[in-house]
Amino acid sequence: MTVTPEKTKQGYRMGVVPEFARFGGSDLGASTHLAVAETWAVTQKILLTLVDLFKGSEDAQVASVIKITEVGADSVKMGSEWFMSLLALLSINLGLLNLLPFPALDGGRLA
Repeated sequence: MTVTPEKTKQGYRMGVVPEFARFGGSDLGASTHLAVAETWAVTQKILLTLVDLFKGSEDAQVASVIKITEVGADSVKMGSEWFMSLLALLSINLGLLNLLPFPALDGGRLA
């Protein structure tokens, strides 16, 4: 990992950038394996975070549409792979949260 300062309108910002390529595969099989592995890892993290929230051991961090837009703009600057990864993360998150058994969500209708 390398830490590099980035010049912004507000001043300098520190960031962490991995030195290895995270995205892509050499062929269709490797790409599919990577996609399934990444989806499973994100799903596990979201579910563990939800369990921690319900136990009360972790504070809820809620972001507004404006914050999500800012994060999206930052990921576009980092490259299309990062933006697609963010879209996948948001999609998985929305799908899992929709399955929660609350009356207004699809999980409530399933229950």
